[in-house]
Amino acid sequence: MAALRSRSRSSLFLLEMIIVILVFAVSSAVCASLFVSARLASLQSSRLTMAVGLCQNAAECLRAAGDDPGLLEEVLGARALGGGVYEAGYDADGHPAGPDGARYLLTIATARGEGGLLHAAITLDEADGADRDGASPLYSLKTTQYHPSQP
Repeated sequence: MAALRSRSRSSLFLLEMIIVILVFAVSSAVCASLFVSARLASLQSSRLTMAVGLCQNAAECLRAAGDDPGLLEEVLGARALGGGVYEAGYDADGHPAGPDGARYLLTIATARGEGGLLHAAITLDEADGADRDGASPLYSLKTTQYHPSQP
């Protein structure tokens, strides 16, 4: 009888240990998935912050350049594509890079409006944007400035 009682206690202890290990494994899996999703959210937030900063910087450079597109090319390192469109490349850290080695492409499309208005659409997209199947850019900014006509 004592052997049966001892075996009953050891099997109950074994069952409790299995349940504790199962709860620990499930808790570990939940914590790991939370850490992974937090890391992904952090990376996405960092990319968006960098995109906003680069687009705002481009808008300020456009404002400072005024009617001198050469200054825009000099300050941003952008190249003129023609028709009031400029393009600048940036690496993964947001530093200027050539268009061939760039991870992100900043595009500035300008158009003259009536009454001395200069409209600009500034977008930042990944350099391999053709592979994104029409996905929206990382960040887009539209601005309008008044530039009085030259006498």
